Parts: sequence; C-alpha cells; structure tokens
Amino acid sequence: MSNEESTISNNNDNGDELLDVEIEENKEEEQEVEKFSWFNMIKDCFVKFSVLGGTSFVGGIGILQIECCDNWKWLSEKQWMEIYTVAQLLPGATKSQVAFGMALLKYGYVSGFLSNIFFNAPGFILNLLFGILFYNININENSPLWVKNAQYGLTCSGIAFAASSAYRLALYLERYDKIIYFLAGFVSFMTLLYKPMWFLPFLVVFGGIFTWIYYTVSPWLKKRIEVHKKQLFTSKGKLGWREKFKLSYLIIKNIRKPLHSISDDNEEETGQDNERLEAGEIEEEAPRPVAKLTTWNGIINLLILIIIFVILFVAVLATQNVQENIWILLLRVNEFFYRMGALIFGGGVAGVPMIRDELVANKWLTDKQFINGYSISNALPGVRFNSAAFYGPIIASNRLSGNSSLLGNNTIIDNNTVSSASIIIWPIVFGILSGLSFQIPGYLSMVGFMSIWSKIRDFHFIKKAIIGINAVCVGYVITNIIDLWMSNVGSSSWLGANAILCLMIVWFTKVSPPIVVLLSAVSGITLGFIKGGEII
Repeated sequence: MSNEESTISNNNDNGDELLDVEIEENKEEEQEVEKFSWFNMIKDCFVKFSVLGGTSFVGGIGILQIECCDNWKWLSEKQWMEIYTVAQLLPGATKSQVAFGMALLKYGYVSGFLSNIFFNAPGFILNLLFGILFYNININENSPLWVKNAQYGLTCSGIAFAASSAYRLALYLERYDKIIYFLAGFVSFMTLLYKPMWFLPFLVVFGGIFTWIYYTVSPWLKKRIEVHKKQLFTSKGKLGWREKFKLSYLIIKNIRKPLHSISDDNEEETGQDNERLEAGEIEEEAPRPVAKLTTWNGIINLLILIIIFVILFVAVLATQNVQENIWILLLRVNEFFYRMGALIFGGGVAGVPMIRDELVANKWLTDKQFINGYSISNALPGVRFNSAAFYGPIIASNRLSGNSSLLGNNTIIDNNTVSSASIIIWPIVFGILSGLSFQIPGYLSMVGFMSIWSKIRDFHFIKKAIIGINAVCVGYVITNIIDLWMSNVGSSSWLGANAILCLMIVWFTKVSPPIVVLLSAVSGITLGFIKGGEII
C-alpha cells in the first residue's frame, strides 16, 4: 500500500508540475498574443497595405486577392470572395472596402480601420500633390514620351491582375450548377450595354432572388421527377417524347399534393438535396473576428452615415440664396462629394466619370481639367475615389484666382486681398476634405453592414442568395476587364502584347505583384523606344 501511495503521490506531483508548465505556457502565449495584437499587428498592416496601396493601379483588385490568399495566407478563397461580394453590395471604393474586410477578418476592427488608412494614403497623397502643384497642366500634352508609355504599361498590369482575379472568381462558381455561369454571363452582357449607377445594385438583388428561388424549387422538382419516373418506368434508358409528356403531365397534375402522398416509398421532403448549401458553402473554417462588431455597432455607423448626409444636404439648402464665399463653397463641394460617395456603387468604375456633369455645370472645373484629373488619378496608385483629392485643390484654385477658361468671372475673393498663404492653404484644405468626403460613406457603410452581415449570413435563404450575388460579381469583373481593355488598349497591338506579357507573368510565375507593376511600366517604356513613339 505504501508503494501504491508513493506512486500516486509521485503521479500527483508530476501532474501538478505538468499543470504548472501548462499555465506558464498559456501565460507566455497570452503575452505573445497581446504583444502581437498591437505592435506586430500595426507593423504588419502598415507594411503590407502601404505597399499594396502604392502598387495597386487600375484593376488592382486582383493584387489584393493574390496577396491575401496566396502570399499572406490570411484568408481562404471563400472568405475573400465573401468580402468582395459584400463590398459590391455597398456604395464606395470597392478596393478600400475589401482591404478593410481582409484586415478585419484577420485581426479585428482596429486593423481594419488602420488598413483602410494605410491602403488609401499613397494614392490620396499623390492625388493631393498633383492637384495642388499641377492643376492647370494637361498631362496628355506636356508629359514626356517615356512618362506616357510608362502610364500605358501600368494600365496593362492592371488589366492582367483583373483578368487573373476574374479567372479565379469564376473557378469559385464551379461547385454550383451551370445556370450560375449563365447568370454571370448575363450580368456581363447587360452591364456592358447599360451603365447607370443604380443598375449594379439592381442586378445584385436580382441575382440573389434568382438563386434563392432556383435552389428552393430545384430540389423539390428533382424529387418529384424521381418519384414519377419510378411510378411510370422500370428501365433507366433515355425517355422518349411520349414518356416526357406523361412525366410532365403527372408533375403538373400532382403539383399541389405532398410528396409523401404520391410516393410509393413514402419519402419525405427532407431537403437533403440542399446539403451542399448548408454550413459548408458559406461557413468559414476560421474564426471570424467580425463577430466582435456588434449589431449596435453597425446600426450606429449606418446612422452616422445618414445623419452626416442629411446635415450636409440641409446646410446646402439653407445657404442656397446666400452669396458664395470660400466657406460656402467648401460646404457645397464637400456635400457634393459626400453625396456622390454615398450613391456610387461598383467601386467608381462607371460612377466617377458621372460626377463630371455636376462639377462642370457648377463651373467648379473646366471639362479639360476634369479629363486631366481623371487621367492622372488613373495613372496613380489607389482607388478612383482618390480623384476627389485632386479635384478639391483645382476647385479652390479656380475660384481664388478666377480661371478665365470658366464661363464668367468666378472669383469669390478680390485678387488684391488674397494672400499667398491663402492661395496655398485653401487648396490643401479643399483637397483633404473633398477626398475624405468622397471616401467616408463607403467606409461607414462597410463597417455598418459587416456587423449586420455577420448576424444574417447564416440564414438559409441568405446562403442561397449569396450564390447569385457571387455570380453577379463575377460577371461585373468580366465587364470591368472588357471596359479596361477597350478604353486603354483598344486596337493597339503593342499594348495588347504588353498586357498579355503581364498576364503570363501573373499566371505562370510567383513574381511579387509590386514587381509585376514595375516590370509593366519598364516594358511600356521599352516598347515605346522600339516603336519610336507612343504605344497607344
């Protein structure tokens, strides 16, 4: 007995030692997690998203997918696709929203907020500087030949990344029925022909309803077809037209009867054909920090979005008959960009050119200045929404200096009373506030909706609808590629060759996306040298 007691005591001692070791290890892990969740997280987001923001040109959504899923291993293809789908449902800059969602699912809300800043900062700052320093310069006429060819080359890299992303997103639809591919093709067909801002949200809703109906009716119809086949035919050969007619007649005749009442096997409508649409399709294998965003957090952000919208709109109406000065102009310009940021869907691909009419009609810009700004913003990294940071300084400079190319004299301050400091400060203020006003609605809507989405995404009808929404997104990406090719490459065999070269590098090598961007610019310059002119 004494030996047994000593053995037990030794075991207890060993157990206590093991428990102490586990406690110490847990403490060390907690300390590592605590350290990583702040310093390392901030450093990680800064390095990764600053580089992404500085190398993400036209079509750069593909870079985000490659880096996030392949290089960083942050998220799976399913998780990334879900973020992209949610971003397409909302107004704002899609790439910024996807960057926010990537960091949110990896680390949490703080990292999402920081990643949005780091990702947008390079393009935002460059647009602001160009707007301040070169607001009256035509980039198409005054830029050196090598600069223009480098810009064309950068566009080719964007097309390559977009094409790669479209291919990967299309592969994601393979698990579904072929009709989902048809839906994606239909969306691409329609959005190539018809491009109003409201059309994409309409197609998103249509795609969700379509697949919800299809995956609700399809299992029900397949079960009835199987039951009636067993009743009519014993062989498993192909059905002739008479058998198909009888089968159709039985289905229509018994359409209102419960399945168990017409089935010899007394089968029940268990919905087992929908098993692949259950938790496995949209359910993610990794924990979702998005759950930390409460529903109230989402509601508060959406309310802030609406309140700011209403305040700015009412303020503009209240000052409609007030003589314009620099402060009134600042209010009207920011209300305009905030309103546009809250109404433009699809990441600004078609929406940003649509702001031209009001900018020109208000005599804030000339048509030439708008085209220059749009060209420059497309040549710079980041999202198209950063173009507001370019237009803001131009608007302020036009009004302070009285640009003679605008109809009438729009000077709101006597030139003799304008100090050199005002001419420098006001364009900076206009640029910063205009850029923020254009971006904030998309950020608030993404934060607000993501918290709500985390609560509703597990509903069965949402899982069915998300399939159609994914298909709509794939179709829209295909449209973007075609638009990018038509507007930037056109019939130029030189640019087409450069785009294909970039696509081959993206697909068949493991070259880092920033290097691909650099190579595409160098390739554009080289091809221009060989041709002896512009490669357009």
